[in-house]
Amino acid sequence: MPLFHKFLEGSNGRIEVTDTGLLVGKIAHWTLRRKSDQGPDSTFWDLHATMQFVMAALWEDPGYEKAVLLQLGRGSLAQWHRIVQQPGQRTALQGLSLIMERVNTVTHDDS
Repeated sequence: MPLFHKFLEGSNGRIEVTDTGLLVGKIAHWTLRRKSDQGPDSTFWDLHATMQFVMAALWEDPGYEKAVLLQLGRGSLAQWHRIVQQPGQRTALQGLSLIMERVNTVTHDDS
């Protein structure tokens, strides 16, 4: 992702169990905001997402590894990206609001 963007947003995303693809939640709207313009935080983002629905029992179960996936772009240029969070950073799901601090994205093959 180009570093000159400070803010990205979209309306398509999901959370799924990594091994099985089982849908844990559907993201209705998301934003990525860059942490800083310069220095070590300039490559990290904060994710804020509003969920359409989430299965809280699956989300809270540590026995399942989960992936947060966002669709960046529209139409034929749209690509799925997986959120990768730095260790020890805050993740909070309160109701239908999800926050993940200090994240990056990597292209995800959605085939």
